[in-house]
Amino acid sequence: MIPVLFCTAFLMFKSMLYPQSSTIIPLKESNNPYYLIANKDFLLIADNHQVRMYALKDFKLVKAIGRKGEGPGEFRDFPYPQILSDSIMISSAYKVAFFDLSGNLIKEQKTRITYPVKKINGKYVSASVKRGKDDFYLSYNLYDADFTIEKMFYKGKWMIHKNRKKDLFEIYFFDVHDNKIIFTHREGFQIEVLDEKGNNLHTIKMDPPKIPFTDKDMKQIFEDIDINFKNNGHFQSLKKRTIIPEYYPDIRTCRAANGKIYVVTYLKENERSECLIFNLEGKQLKRTFIPLRDTSPINTPPFTIYNNHLYQLIENFDEEQWQLVIDPIPWSENTLPPAARDSF
Repeated sequence: MIPVLFCTAFLMFKSMLYPQSSTIIPLKESNNPYYLIANKDFLLIADNHQVRMYALKDFKLVKAIGRKGEGPGEFRDFPYPQILSDSIMISSAYKVAFFDLSGNLIKEQKTRITYPVKKINGKYVSASVKRGKDDFYLSYNLYDADFTIEKMFYKGKWMIHKNRKKDLFEIYFFDVHDNKIIFTHREGFQIEVLDEKGNNLHTIKMDPPKIPFTDKDMKQIFEDIDINFKNNGHFQSLKKRTIIPEYYPDIRTCRAANGKIYVVTYLKENERSECLIFNLEGKQLKRTFIPLRDTSPINTPPFTIYNNHLYQLIENFDEEQWQLVIDPIPWSENTLPPAARDSF
């Protein structure tokens, strides 16, 4: 059961208030959190060059793992944790490190991989970017125990192109769950479920109505970037290099948890984001809307889903503090398929 904590401060996110069902946990240790995962025992939050372990029962800090560096238990780049059955694996640039469930270092192994790594039955899944004849391509790969590529199971154009132009939206998701590999295609609505050897088991494919991307949406993005990246050139660079799309992508991102795939899209209703829930066999179980508190169409807060709850990290600007905000995922009777979106 999630403990109920009350907080008098509210967050200034486009005047959007929290639902009464929200649980708000102050995170006084956090500075720049960007990734989180949970299981029945722990919530792990990656923040700069450190991963912090919190007990899920009361959200008390158990241990802080790592710091910036290249020594044992240190990370030269941002670390990404994965909770295994008997340990915690943390990947960072050119290294994976294994810790016991108390946060003590067991062993490390060097890699040639810069993307986050996921372990599956003694093998690993990650991504790589290579330059092709016509453009840059991102691929998802299966690696052996020595991090040699065994199989490339997907390849699609990357968001940055040879002409230095850049797509506005990054469509990037892969995960390992229940001994299966799950990933999204970089175009359209297509999600693949593979076995541990990279063989296709199921494909979730839909053709939902397109959501127009408007000048108002682009203005909101520019305003958000101008606030967060003022005076560092990022704002002007984005204006010059970005390819403005006609429509939003069909998929925003996904999460895999508790035997389900949660697909978040760009469709909104009452300031909530559409979430399509599937089982690992590809059957749609539910269509609902979740309170992702984004500040612009390209600014998704760090979030995870576990035990039918949404966990997200939100910065409280009044308090100058990060907060963990927890909401139950609503399971209403609204089960209309994505093809019926245009009726809303």
